Amino acid sequence: MAKFDDEIKINAPMDAVWQVLNDASTWSSWLPDAEVVTGLSSVAVGGAFQFQKGDKSGSGVIDRVDAEQGVLRLTTREGNKQETHTFDLDRRGFLGGNDTTLKYTMEYDAGNFIQEFVADDNPFESAEVRNTLKRFKSLVERRA
Repeated sequence: MAKFDDEIKINAPMDAVWQVLNDASTWSSWLPDAEVVTGLSSVAVGGAFQFQKGDKSGSGVIDRVDAEQGVLRLTTREGNKQETHTFDLDRRGFLGGNDTTLKYTMEYDAGNFIQEFVADDNPFESAEVRNTLKRFKSLVERRA
């Protein structure tokens, strides 16, 4: 399994970050490969959606929504490629503070051992994870 993860500090309360993470109408502004997200009326386990970026399109499903732990996990499929996207919130500041950390992990099956090894060192995927976090942070901090 190829795995890419990173985290970013967001200057907003955890509740505000969670609210944006669970607002499907914002997903097209920060979710990778998703200029357009359709078909999702609410963020709940089992919720299905479609996404499109340019001439590429795919579908997704929500696997986990855990408000108590601050975890949202999605599985997306574009052609034969299936990816798992896990967003995990952590408040590292003091009570009532505006110091929320968001960790994003993207995983997919790259194939055999050699393909997995090469995929794990893919700078494009690492940059995609980092850029996703930056877009999300910008959105949340503009709203806060």
